[in-house]
Amino acid sequence: MGVCACEREDFLGRDWAVVGYGCCDGYGCDFVSSEHRQECLCHKIQTFDEVRLALKTRVAMMERLKPIWARVMGRESADADDNFFALGGTPAKAQELFDAIERECRRKLPVFTVVRAQTLGELAELLEAPDAIEFPAVTLMREGRQEPAIFITHGLGSNILDLYPMVQHLEISNPVYGIQAKGSDLKSEPLSNVQDMADYFVEEIRKTREHGPYVLIGYSFGGVVMFETARLLTQIGERVAFLGMVESFPYRDFLSSTEKLKMKMQLMQRHGRILSRIPMKQKVEYLTSGFERDRYVSWDDHGNPGRRPANVKFADADRRRQYEETALKSYQPESYEGKIHFVRAQEGVASFPASPSSAWAPWIGGSVTDVTPGDHFRILSEHYEGLAAILTKQLKQALGGGSREAR
Repeated sequence: MGVCACEREDFLGRDWAVVGYGCCDGYGCDFVSSEHRQECLCHKIQTFDEVRLALKTRVAMMERLKPIWARVMGRESADADDNFFALGGTPAKAQELFDAIERECRRKLPVFTVVRAQTLGELAELLEAPDAIEFPAVTLMREGRQEPAIFITHGLGSNILDLYPMVQHLEISNPVYGIQAKGSDLKSEPLSNVQDMADYFVEEIRKTREHGPYVLIGYSFGGVVMFETARLLTQIGERVAFLGMVESFPYRDFLSSTEKLKMKMQLMQRHGRILSRIPMKQKVEYLTSGFERDRYVSWDDHGNPGRRPANVKFADADRRRQYEETALKSYQPESYEGKIHFVRAQEGVASFPASPSSAWAPWIGGSVTDVTPGDHFRILSEHYEGLAAILTKQLKQALGGGSREAR
């Protein structure tokens, strides 16, 4: 005997609201969207026995997750409505949470799952699903009623979770979609050149918004991919209303001779400052061993230890990171006639050019540059409010009266 939401009272009586976990919000099947219908319990369950089994499975998963959640989030207890971000969740906390889930529940999920399933209840529901979980390349990070939509992507080897705090502080009414690099879902094969990555982005963006104008923002290596994405979109006749590149630079081999010389001077100054602060034995090792120099990655360019995050490598991202490093090193930019809105960090990093507009000058028609507090690594983790304020200003200036109500 089949069961449908619109027949629930005849078959299950008034207890369906409990059994169905608030299914269809109390409405019949025809009153919910197709997206909700695909996720909704009453459209997956056909018999009363299946209903009871699904409820039992979900409750069991919730009970397994509660102590993990409470421990990681530093709470005495955990409830279904607990929201990861409202409780101060960070990318590091997300990694700790999903590492624990893998160990104790035997389920491996990418850390950005928490953007899709932000509460303990949503996470339990996702984990108890018998089918393989699909992760779309484009994820809605923030709702909005104005168009055009904003598409934003992450840095090398990273994911959209790093962008979440900044996105929530944008003072705009446009929806914001995060784009994940291929391979982020731990299933698909990563791409190894920027052109293919941009092709992939164009395809996925147009599934969400078939036509422009498009608003594109990329952080670090993601900005390089968005640069090529903007080029491809304009080549097929679409309009890019805004291209924002945050701390994004071409690989040093493709810089002008002047920019290369500036970078060499910056790196020499960095090494000199670190050498001035370490013992003689370590000086020799620093000069002769790349492995030894890697130990000082958390030192800033003024020779101060512990001012930058250490190289935190997640095994899931390491393979994709290698592909993306290869892609960056082989990418020769080509001309883009549109205007670029750069954001650079106030505290420079010796291994990056000092000026994005100078670094990109051979290939761009025009640009503006704003400066945000922090360095390349901390503008997302610590200074995201300042970055959000700058992007808000740039977006409002660029779009002006171009925003419109979504239909």
